[in-house]
Amino acid sequence: MNKLHYSILWAPLIVIILLIFFSVYGAFLGSDRAGDFFSSPVLMVYWFVLALMLVAGSIIFRRLPLIHIGCVLVVFGAMQGSDAGHKFQQKLLGINKIHKGWMLLHRGEESSKVIMEKDNQIKELPFSVRLKEFRVDY
Repeated sequence: MNKLHYSILWAPLIVIILLIFFSVYGAFLGSDRAGDFFSSPVLMVYWFVLALMLVAGSIIFRRLPLIHIGCVLVVFGAMQGSDAGHKFQQKLLGINKIHKGWMLLHRGEESSKVIMEKDNQIKELPFSVRLKEFRVDY
């Protein structure tokens, strides 16, 4: 195997090791700050580079294309679910998803209205949610 193949093998491995460190760091930040951290522009570039490396790996190493393609789909799915992904879908595709919100329901009630987490704006879901039972165990 020549130097090019070794570098093609080691570069994604280093990027994946970085992901492990980012994940450990994110675990200590808490969910909201970790979400902001993983949605930052710097890490968006990181996700894009990782996806490109996986695509290149599936082209160069044709023995395991399904593994590489599966990893690419996971990375693109994570990018789509991020804050930047939601903004991208809203601006370019006109898709306005509800990213985070909450509902206030009592037992037996049904609603399709969600209160957005950031601006307390009320949005309508294309379906309704019914609370059949609620139980708190201590």
